[in-house]
Amino acid sequence: MGKNDSKTSYLGCGFLTVILVTGSVILSINRDDNVGWWIALASFSLFCFIVLIANSIMDKKASKRLIEKATLKNAPKAANTPTKTIIGTQKATDSSQTTRSITKDVIRDILDTPRSTTFTTQRTVPQLSMYERAKNVVIEEQQASMALLQRRLQISNVKAGQLIDQLYKNGVIGPSNGTRPRVVYENKRPNLNPNISDEKIIRAARLVVDAQYATTSFLQRKMAIGYIEAGCLIDRLEQYGVIGPSNGSNPRDVLIHNEQELNDALKNISDKNNSVEQYKETLSVADEIFDFCSMLENNNAFQDEFEKHNISIKDAKGNPMFGEGGKTRSLFFIDIAHCYLAMANKIDLKRDDGIGILYLMFRLIEPTTNIPHDKPHLAVIKDTLPAGAEPLINQMKDMPFFNDGGIDFTVAAILKRCDKELFGKYLTLLYRYCSLVAKADGIVSEKEQGFIDHIAQMRIESEDNNDEVKTTNQDENKDHFGELDNLIGLDSVKQEVHTMSNFIKVQLSRQQKGLKTSPVSYHCVFTGNPGTGKTTVARIIAGIYAELGVLKKGHLVETDRSGLVAEYVGQTAVKTNKVIDSALDGVLFIDEAYSLVGGGQSDYGKEAIATLLKRMEDDRDRLVVILAGYGNEMKQFIDSNPGLQSRFNRYIHFADYTADELHKIFCSLVKKYDYELTEEASSAMLSKLSNAVENKDKNFGNGRTVRNIFEKTLERQANRIATYSNPTLKQLKEIVKEDCV
Repeated sequence: MGKNDSKTSYLGCGFLTVILVTGSVILSINRDDNVGWWIALASFSLFCFIVLIANSIMDKKASKRLIEKATLKNAPKAANTPTKTIIGTQKATDSSQTTRSITKDVIRDILDTPRSTTFTTQRTVPQLSMYERAKNVVIEEQQASMALLQRRLQISNVKAGQLIDQLYKNGVIGPSNGTRPRVVYENKRPNLNPNISDEKIIRAARLVVDAQYATTSFLQRKMAIGYIEAGCLIDRLEQYGVIGPSNGSNPRDVLIHNEQELNDALKNISDKNNSVEQYKETLSVADEIFDFCSMLENNNAFQDEFEKHNISIKDAKGNPMFGEGGKTRSLFFIDIAHCYLAMANKIDLKRDDGIGILYLMFRLIEPTTNIPHDKPHLAVIKDTLPAGAEPLINQMKDMPFFNDGGIDFTVAAILKRCDKELFGKYLTLLYRYCSLVAKADGIVSEKEQGFIDHIAQMRIESEDNNDEVKTTNQDENKDHFGELDNLIGLDSVKQEVHTMSNFIKVQLSRQQKGLKTSPVSYHCVFTGNPGTGKTTVARIIAGIYAELGVLKKGHLVETDRSGLVAEYVGQTAVKTNKVIDSALDGVLFIDEAYSLVGGGQSDYGKEAIATLLKRMEDDRDRLVVILAGYGNEMKQFIDSNPGLQSRFNRYIHFADYTADELHKIFCSLVKKYDYELTEEASSAMLSKLSNAVENKDKNFGNGRTVRNIFEKTLERQANRIATYSNPTLKQLKEIVKEDCV
């Protein structure tokens, strides 16, 4: 009953009692007996009894409503309930108190200013659909039944049945299992998901602190993520002290109440995650090196090369370091010790940068023992191993390392002789391992960086040939202008090259006669689709520059992103510089140059661009760079970097070939390889190429497409002639219509 209803009831009972008492008094006056007085007394007693009963009922209902309000902050808000403002922290109420005894405290806590408030905020209790609540319940309990939903959600049997059917249709739970609960297909969330990014954890922390409310379903809705991921975020926030432990079905307590506390927590989250991830990555790479060692123990080529050089690794007593069966592991141990000695200022394996060394050394000494990647196990190693490992490393200071052609790692030197692929893989593993060990203490010294660069340089310089870089030398007797003019099509390109050449000739003549000259930019940007002759023209321009005296050699070095960008940090500059060194006094041609900036913030392509720009400035008299790629992509690429804009201002566009020009290219290939095209075959080929041009897309290959068609034509001609027992010279040379279709 509401307040108005209770007032009406009291007034009604009082009015009825007054009538009864008045009537009884009048009756008693008119009669001589006391019947009227007894009726009046009974009426008044009945009124008092009714008032007491009504007051008791109202008191219980009012208490129940107030208790529900007091516990609202620990329960999800029901659908269609208005948003409420709840004031910060209330004192806990003793559950043993009676309903009447807590009424005043509850009223004071809810309606008045709280007596023990430490932080005041306003939160909007988020809403959750009944289906989502039911799904969370069955996943949390890992069982599904109507009775469970009735009990947990306070709903009717019919509603619980409808939710069970909906969960079954959506694949959350299994079919009916008789009287037993249904199977739940979705597992409870794991305690920790290492794949959750720092950004998501920080965003979740801000959300729960701003709302002062923390539940899995709250993060689901606010971050638009799944239940499992939201649960993992809740666990992470508990781990970092943002929220309290699980509180059953109630929301968790938010332990952070102001911006300063939040910023401190976010800094700790970032620092802890960075150190933990780096720490785990170091141990993972150490495991990769150990697995690589185990693989080489069964590699016959490596073992034969090992025995051929009679390499013997012995301890201070003259015995094999790891026994007769541990020769390969002893080689790895020496290489790892070499890395540590080369980077450390003094031997102290108890430092942060020593744990990666100790872990790998322990694995090499005890190959059958697996060490979990957790702090307790590694703490034992860190406390016990240094005493024995440090003297062993000290013994290796004066030990001569097996060196072969500048490769000062024993395992690498052997692999270089027997397996080039494994050799490169091993140096890459060492590079990754040393980089992580150097960063373990948060500071990479100049000595450490120098050794890491040494490994990277060794990895690159040891490669006999690089398939990602192609060098074309110039023929000094070739007429480069004549070759340019004989190219099919490309009229606008020819005009641009001649104009550029004439300008350079005049400026050089003015310079020789002592006149002032205008600065000349020899660098170019070639735009156009694949197969339009960009590489061919770049080679011709290199020859023209050499002919004019701009370059000494005029050779062309062709590469792309793969030839400049390395796989790991620190290697890209070394790799790019090596390619540039090979192009000095010639032209460096970078195809699809726009791909250098397509890998995101952590991409090493930007390092290649920075290295290239620096070398273009340092070697401006010895290096010409030509960038090539699609028109729009190249313009965006150049505009993205002021350094590129200032150095590349000469654009030459290569238009697609027409059908007639493609036909001329095909005929030139026929003539070049001593074939003859019949008139019918020529007409058929022109028709085929016209159709290809009409239906071309962005990936149309132009000249490359013609070469592919030419190769297919020769294959069809060969299949036709193979049926002849003794083909004539004419038949061997002739391409007919059937070969072109």
